[in-house]
Amino acid sequence: KSNADTANKATLSNALRAVNSLGDIWDDWSGKTSFEFLNGTQGDGSEKKPFLIKNREQLMGLSELAAMGMMIPDAGGAGNIDMQGVDWIPIGFYGDSSESAGPIVNAFQGDFDGNGYTIRNLKLNKFVNYNHVGLFGAISNSLIHDLIVIPDATEIKGNDRVGSIVGYAVDSKIINVKVKNAALNTTGITGGIAGEVSNTVIENAICDNVIIDASNGAEIIYIGGIVGIASDSAVVDCEVTTGSGNTARIQGTGFTGGIIGYQNSADIYNVY
Repeated sequence: KSNADTANKATLSNALRAVNSLGDIWDDWSGKTSFEFLNGTQGDGSEKKPFLIKNREQLMGLSELAAMGMMIPDAGGAGNIDMQGVDWIPIGFYGDSSESAGPIVNAFQGDFDGNGYTIRNLKLNKFVNYNHVGLFGAISNSLIHDLIVIPDATEIKGNDRVGSIVGYAVDSKIINVKVKNAALNTTGITGGIAGEVSNTVIENAICDNVIIDASNGAEIIYIGGIVGIASDSAVVDCEVTTGSGNTARIQGTGFTGGIIGYQNSADIYNVY
């Protein structure tokens, strides 16, 4: 642990001195120079002193540092955050639009502890033709927990692997999260919490009043109230509710489920 903390501080120091090499996606990102919370006074990313995220500019800084390839071992919410006015770029996302047809090079790797706080007015509709869309785009070997997300009034839009919390998760855990009043409009694999997960646990996740419309997608896609595709994973103690009208529901052109669209060697327990 001591070696890991030392390595992380060195990475932090290098990141603070680095010249931003990200591409066109980030041109208007106002968090670009908002790294003051990473200078050690607001935590150093270690388990004892996680990065403390108090406002939207600091959360935006975290997103950009993750795209630059910095590992974020421990970060935690230190208050409710209102994202009003920001069209969000996911944490763990592409560095440039030229990469958009492939996988995420720098997935988020770390522990994000929401501490029970709320991120509200999350807006995700500028990446209509991109994959890996959510508060987090792609995560690997990560833990996302104790977080409430309330999207803004616009639809969450994306192409494939789209979720309110995570687009694509591998070898990770998503625990004690809640999404309220989310509307997702996509053309590919979609879930209220996560688009697709592999070797991942989703536990105690709630989607309250979620709408998913993937009816204009490919002939065979996978849509679920919690997750679109779950492989070698577990979905436990989860709950989904939708509205009652014809447009306030979960719908798509392929395999559609209230909890999971398609499962492959997945365990599903105590869901509603």
